[in-house]
Amino acid sequence: MIASHAVLNGTIMSAALGAIVGATVFAGAAVPSLDFGPVEIHGSRSGIPAVLASLTMAFNGHGEGGLGSGGRSNMAPTAISGTENEAPKRTATAGEDPSDDRGTLSIQLENDKFGGGTDQHYTNGMRASYLFSSDDTPLFVGDIARGLPFVPDEGVVRVGVSVGQSIFTPGRKETNGGENQGRPFAGWLYGGVQITNDTGKQLDTFELQLGVVGPSSGAAETQTWFHDTIGVRPFDGWDSQLNDELGAVLSYERKWRFISEFHPGGLGVALEPSVGLTLGNIHTYASASATVKLGSDVSSDWGAPRIRTALSGTGYFKPVHDFEWYVFAGLEGRAVARNIFLDGNSFEDSHSVDKHNFVADLQLGASVTLGDARLTYTQVFRTTEYVGQKSGDVFGALSLSWRI
Repeated sequence: MIASHAVLNGTIMSAALGAIVGATVFAGAAVPSLDFGPVEIHGSRSGIPAVLASLTMAFNGHGEGGLGSGGRSNMAPTAISGTENEAPKRTATAGEDPSDDRGTLSIQLENDKFGGGTDQHYTNGMRASYLFSSDDTPLFVGDIARGLPFVPDEGVVRVGVSVGQSIFTPGRKETNGGENQGRPFAGWLYGGVQITNDTGKQLDTFELQLGVVGPSSGAAETQTWFHDTIGVRPFDGWDSQLNDELGAVLSYERKWRFISEFHPGGLGVALEPSVGLTLGNIHTYASASATVKLGSDVSSDWGAPRIRTALSGTGYFKPVHDFEWYVFAGLEGRAVARNIFLDGNSFEDSHSVDKHNFVADLQLGASVTLGDARLTYTQVFRTTEYVGQKSGDVFGALSLSWRI
């Protein structure tokens, strides 16, 4: 039975990825772009202590130059508080070598055993993704990006692909007596294609995911195997999971970056607010978030990638030195119109619960870069998602990325 599911999963995943690529290419129709325009804020140097005298905060909705070979923008490197032709400073907020652009492989594992130990609700997520370098991103992807709404005409375009699986269960106490009193058992197996446009101070991300919910997702087999491996009692009730349903999710997110730099010490502080919209029969919601980072190289990435729904970053990172670090805190609110893992199947009867239409995540974590590897751990605190849920959820997210 497990082997037959594995074959089916592989077939579905291949078909999903093929469909995603086809849909992405087809999406290149020209659409008028929306540009919010540049804004710059510079801290005053008058009448403040010497330590704060060098504080500079910059925000700009634009990069400089146009799309060059691959997805790269023809931008001269600039220091945060310098001029266009000034060499970048080797500090926490500048100094990346624009010619050192590589692809990034990321492996993510999210589980409620990390910090929560509850074995319920969103109980496990796995995702592998690869973000191509701008040089390896095909030219036609840049043309697609320029035709997408909200994407500016300048910036560095990259394309990424991913595969993943997420698992959802009720609490064990909610299944006592053989009847599920909690959220449905469900799994989500998917493939995705992502297009990003990075100006350095603004990041636009489009992501399309296609996959399957239900027994064909392989969630029951994955959880049973994992529980057997770690010696935990199997979870009864998977025979009542959501029915098979093909799913599609299209997400858009825009992030901005405000950066402050302090001398002496070379530390930086970054504030990265974002807004987003996700549409599909799996998830439909609007989101707004903000993340604060403090460390030695806060401009080397846009945060570690997370498994949606989440306050997510990207796989791409480009450190200044062989050892870099930062700590971070973030808050995201989501206005939820649809969540198949609570609402149940779209086109047939299935188990469901009454969801809350507003959900918030608080996340705290740290990221360390050693050479071409980056390790990030995030602790997530999520508010209750449905009526009758006694408490919010706590789970951890581990992300390991390599520049290759």
